[in-house]
Amino acid sequence: MARKIQFAVDTALNYIRVTDYDDVTGGVYFDSNSVLNWGFSYERKANSPALTNALAEIRFHTPSGWTEFFAIADLEYFDVDGAPQVNATLAALITNLAPYIFA
Repeated sequence: MARKIQFAVDTALNYIRVTDYDDVTGGVYFDSNSVLNWGFSYERKANSPALTNALAEIRFHTPSGWTEFFAIADLEYFDVDGAPQVNATLAALITNLAPYIFA
């Protein structure tokens, strides 16, 4: 299994697409389009290390469901209006996503 997660923000169309899938089997765990700033939250996995640790895992809760738990290594991309955003840790990902997803 090779879990991958993608975040694509489009500020002109006011949405974020979140896709959580397995790039080996093609299985999709979660795929959703949501309006920006509309009710996202995240949950840290029990006993997970600090979000700056590469082994830390979180999952996002969205208005239409939630992703599976994932680590920063599972992040395939996070784009804002087609521009890649660099995120070395889950803490950085949360900080950089915050303006677009948290209500």
